[in-house]
Amino acid sequence: MTSPHPGINLLTNQQWMTRYGIYMHVEDEIIHAKVIDALAALIDDFDIESQIESMLRQFDDMGTGFGLQNGVAFVFPYESLVPLPPGYSSNRISVQKQEVRMVQFLNFSTTLYAGSSAARTGHCFIIVCVFGLRPTPLNALGALNRGIEYANDILRAYSLARHDHGIHTLTLGTLPSHIRVYEINAVDTVTIKSVGAAAPNGQDIADRISKRLLIDVDELQRFRKYSEELPLRPAERYLADLMRICITKLCLQDHDGAVLDSGRFAELALRLVASRISSLSPNDIVDNQNLFTRGKNARPGVVNHVARELRFTGSHKISLWTKNARDLRNRLTHGLLFETISGDQAHAAVKADLELVQLAVDKLPNADWNIEVLGVGADIYGRIFSHRTAKSQRGRAQGH
Repeated sequence: MTSPHPGINLLTNQQWMTRYGIYMHVEDEIIHAKVIDALAALIDDFDIESQIESMLRQFDDMGTGFGLQNGVAFVFPYESLVPLPPGYSSNRISVQKQEVRMVQFLNFSTTLYAGSSAARTGHCFIIVCVFGLRPTPLNALGALNRGIEYANDILRAYSLARHDHGIHTLTLGTLPSHIRVYEINAVDTVTIKSVGAAAPNGQDIADRISKRLLIDVDELQRFRKYSEELPLRPAERYLADLMRICITKLCLQDHDGAVLDSGRFAELALRLVASRISSLSPNDIVDNQNLFTRGKNARPGVVNHVARELRFTGSHKISLWTKNARDLRNRLTHGLLFETISGDQAHAAVKADLELVQLAVDKLPNADWNIEVLGVGADIYGRIFSHRTAKSQRGRAQGH
């Protein structure tokens, strides 16, 4: 099939486009791109200040002897009920950091309407307070990151005590675009003041744009090709999913997860490419535990064999891959150095993994569509993070 799907012709129907094509607005009403943003809009219907006061009273009742100073609170909507005891507030005191963190879950339900039908669904708000034990004001963004960290510890504890498929940890990307912020003074009389919202999710702009109807002709043709001409085999289907997952984790700022999944994708994809090269023996691939080796005396790894057979030995993309991706992944898998990876390092690793796979796939003389799809990850990355590519190109042009 070479012609566009007949449904694409609707793009020329202005009346249809006005009603369905623009995802963000219906007349003057905003349509939230994420359910979590819609839940955040409900926060004003709840007395969050009273819940924070209750958390402070519980902390005082513990008789810890720690005097709370200035603090900041955040409210995170969550798409799953966490049925902890009503009003239970978990506390963590760090004497070393002179800081107290508190977390409480507030469960509620909403009604979803579809014409005359309705159904109730459960959600919750996670209220996180971070207090200093010194009079120095807290940095709000730093407190936000530490608050998310402690909230995730509580969610992990819940999932360890009771297996629940609805429990997921929080990242800045899975939280709403605007996070409600409260300033708290607990020195003498407790005062709680809403100070607006923090907006840490810059990638939400691209996420919202992507939720509009596909309108770019090239994008529509890619979609048609993937959906109608892609009879993936199990191995390629697994790797295509893994490729998407590592890019998504990068968007959601799960840097460790993105690097690990990207490295796994690259290794398995390169081994699959090797299996399609007729001149390589099973001993070169199946029985070879080395992915890549340095030095003349070492047994060549799978990448070494692939690069030799497909004639890209010495490519700068191999050098970038070993420097930015391979070595970084080894830091995680062998050194267990989690939470030491920066965003720039994670981006460089994922990009290097995807580009090396793309290079190997493109060099295959008789590749079929099933395996060619594994090379599109580099293009997807380039489209999503084109601003990073442009920035790096400007840096090279300026001699940086």
